[in-house]
Amino acid sequence: MSTELLNAFLAPAQTVWANVIKTPLRFWRSGTETTDHTMSELTAVIEVVGSVQGTVLYTIDGPDMRAISRKMIENQTISPDINYSHLSPDALAEACFLQIAQMVTAESIKILRKTGMSCILSSARLLKPKGSPLGRAAGQHMVVAFRSTAGNLKIRIHNELVQAATKAA
Repeated sequence: MSTELLNAFLAPAQTVWANVIKTPLRFWRSGTETTDHTMSELTAVIEVVGSVQGTVLYTIDGPDMRAISRKMIENQTISPDINYSHLSPDALAEACFLQIAQMVTAESIKILRKTGMSCILSSARLLKPKGSPLGRAAGQHMVVAFRSTAGNLKIRIHNELVQAATKAA
């Protein structure tokens, strides 16, 4: 169960990235970090409650998020709800990153249901700028970094979720 729970947050990111950005998102490295503040310019926070509880953070930096929004416009995969003609480049990048985080969360929910995990995932909320306090999401995280030609993404899974996954195994 532990790998199923963790992969429920990692695999959808790769799938959504490939479908929306149209370039593969490849594993780069993993490790652990302890922090009480955001370490990237933009962080999408997803709260997990239910049989396991914790926080998942999707993080990206400015140049990468702007490159991603350009790819989404180029690929015509941007949500029709986003009227990007009136947005600044940074506001557009934030809207695109939020769209990706919401899509990844929706896919994560599907995977968790298939594994029988009883969890509710919150809608992604954005934290910015770099250095913003994490609140309840502070602490130790398993960090998985991905790279692509369009930009890099880090997924930070709160240690509380990692421990719950290990106990559920």
